[in-house]
Amino acid sequence: MSIVVEVRRNTYQDSVTLMRLSSDLLAEDGVTNASIMMGTAGNIEIMREGGLDAPALNDARPTDLVIAIVAASEDAARTAIEKAIAALNTDASTASDGGGAQKRAISSVMGAVVEGVNLTLISVPGEYAAAEAMKALKAGMHVHLFSDNVSVEKEIALKDVAISKGLLMMGPDCGT
Repeated sequence: MSIVVEVRRNTYQDSVTLMRLSSDLLAEDGVTNASIMMGTAGNIEIMREGGLDAPALNDARPTDLVIAIVAASEDAARTAIEKAIAALNTDASTASDGGGAQKRAISSVMGAVVEGVNLTLISVPGEYAAAEAMKALKAGMHVHLFSDNVSVEKEIALKDVAISKGLLMMGPDCGT
């Protein structure tokens, strides 16, 4: 058995996408365990407890994407990592090709409330989450904030604004 871990610096993906892809990789030849997560301390601990421990995990930061594979051989593990990276790159482009909801910056949808869109789904690194949620609330949009690592103080501020505007504020850490 071979464990291969790749840390992709400053690369963010939402947890739903990562869980789906982790599951898909288990179907690859020779792969016996696969996990793709953000490099938060909690996620690194989960990987280690799940048998995906490798020295590369020591260098992971919360803003890094971590791909960990256990496979029958190093070649099989590296092939799975390459497929994961290709899938993540494809996911980023298919939304604009009609394959799913397009990912947009909050500033690009500010006028969307007038067009009947009134809910924003936010999944960004925690350090940016509160600011993005606040932009959406100030634009009159309900917010579903998947992101974690938002301070209690910022969460309270977001919920106070939502209440004052009669909006729904779900989250942070409202998802997986």
